[in-house]
Amino acid sequence: MTDPEKSESAALRLLQSEGALLAAIPFAGSLVALAFEAGYLAFYDVPVTLIQIDFVLLVTSIAAITLFATTYFFIFATVAAFLKGSSPLLHALILPIGMIFFIFPFFYFSQASEDEWRMFVLLILLLVIINFVPPMLKRTSNTTYLDRLKSYLSSESIPNRAKETKSSLNKLEEKIRLPISILFYTVLLIFLIGKYHAAERSAHWVSKSDSTWLLVANYGDTIILKSFDPVKKQIGSDLRLIKVGDSSQIVFVKRALGTLRPARENYPK
Repeated sequence: MTDPEKSESAALRLLQSEGALLAAIPFAGSLVALAFEAGYLAFYDVPVTLIQIDFVLLVTSIAAITLFATTYFFIFATVAAFLKGSSPLLHALILPIGMIFFIFPFFYFSQASEDEWRMFVLLILLLVIINFVPPMLKRTSNTTYLDRLKSYLSSESIPNRAKETKSSLNKLEEKIRLPISILFYTVLLIFLIGKYHAAERSAHWVSKSDSTWLLVANYGDTIILKSFDPVKKQIGSDLRLIKVGDSSQIVFVKRALGTLRPARENYPK
């Protein structure tokens, strides 16, 4: 065994060890918590450098992402198992429905416009057409449409294409590619969820002495306030940071202000 092969084998054993898994859990939890807080602060246009990840936030984020991922992928696995039935019609629906499961959350939590939703629907219809129309055009004698559909799906399946290139792929890359892809997908989705959570909030904490200041977040002993217009329900450009021990007592009251809108287009130039 050559030196590169030995180092690759050692790296594979390291990735598959229990220590690597235990180290990955808090890292993934911290990354998820950071992504959610970054999305939340992005709605208020607050710098992400103010984020502080404490133990409670870390544990909460790990529990939330575990529950969400378990539920989401259980539903996906159940639907996928159903679609893997003997009927070619079900097989042809795997890719369109899989795309719905993975892309729909991005459109939903990013609050996509009507035009973007139309593009999403057109994409799904295109995937359906790609799977169902070619067997209609390739007519041969003594074969039914289902037979041609089954043959077409078999020749175009991802596993079959993967077998042709598997020999050229590095084993270490194969082990790393899927976890990194899942992590990237999760972080991006959690960022959008955090931003969506801020955009959909209807009850907010405001300063009792000055109702034009909104409580955005509290990290440790730092309180983050953002100005807003109660009449237009728009978040302003002014940002205020208050240290709990450096100022007099601040009283906040919770009010049903409704959903607020960022006002970046009204920022002074």
